[in-house]
Amino acid sequence: MTNLLFPEFPEYDDVLTIPRGWTDTSWHNNACPSIAKEITSKKLSVVIWCDYKNPSMRDFSGGQQFAVSIQTIDELGEDHFEPMGWFETFDNAMVFANALSSQLVVYGYKERR
Repeated sequence: MTNLLFPEFPEYDDVLTIPRGWTDTSWHNNACPSIAKEITSKKLSVVIWCDYKNPSMRDFSGGQQFAVSIQTIDELGEDHFEPMGWFETFDNAMVFANALSSQLVVYGYKERR
């Protein structure tokens, strides 16, 4: 099966719809595909990592399928990810991610490093 949703992951085994305002940010060297919603000028995004539906294909076989994180880009252009939660369904991950992105727009974000 060739996956057209995530070209970097042709063997991805789930069918998802990327909502408006979100973009495919997958990179072939990551463990699984991802989508992101940019919050501010490409330096702050909310990312949903979409692991495989089949648990045996996941990076962590006992883990849930979807993870939400905050991505920041520092002054050197380096990515930093802060995990925010794990979810078994795409819908639950999306509800959480949209609420998180709304809060980031209103209150901003201070990285905890």
